[in-house]
Amino acid sequence: MTNQVKPFFIAFEGIDFSGKSSMLRAVKGWLEENVSNGVVNSNEPGGTEVGVELRQVLLKKREETYHPLAELYTLMALRYQNVHNFIIPNLELGNIVLMDRFVDSSYAMQYCAGDVSEADYLAIEEITLKGFRPDLVIYLDICPTVSFKRQSDAERLKDRIEEKGVDYHHDVREGFLKRFQSLPESTLILDGELPMFDNLVSIARHLEERFL
Repeated sequence: MTNQVKPFFIAFEGIDFSGKSSMLRAVKGWLEENVSNGVVNSNEPGGTEVGVELRQVLLKKREETYHPLAELYTLMALRYQNVHNFIIPNLELGNIVLMDRFVDSSYAMQYCAGDVSEADYLAIEEITLKGFRPDLVIYLDICPTVSFKRQSDAERLKDRIEEKGVDYHHDVREGFLKRFQSLPESTLILDGELPMFDNLVSIARHLEERFL
């Protein structure tokens, strides 16, 4: 291990099957080779024991419609639990925290591609997080048609969100891009269709310049 750095929090974002989970694992491996801090990771919805249990409720396919505000309130409650029981305690211990999805996913999915109004969404986010955000968001941008091809090639069952149509995923992508236009200093936008190694090199260079 080379050096101890100030702890920081990175969220990995993208539409489904953008490669963000694989990239998180690659970045974690790179960090573990280049810093002496502990490097921990989790995912949303989830992150805590309560979150893991309620994740199954959120993603389960069912006949009953999940009301948009009920879904957003549930996600934000899990996020509050995650921030205060996992993210902040690990940062205080000096660990680097990597998260597969965070609040920008709710902005893109529940507001931009969903049926929650902007006023309701922003009010609920502010009440929940009070401005708490990742130090860096790594966003892997891919065309939804590529995402759907990757979905069809994946040998696993799709959850309730993954099974939504291509128009929904187009709206989610536009929501992410809209969000990150206002956060250029804390967002690294990459082409998710490039080879993983190419993007990992770009991320490593960015981390060295900003955090290491």
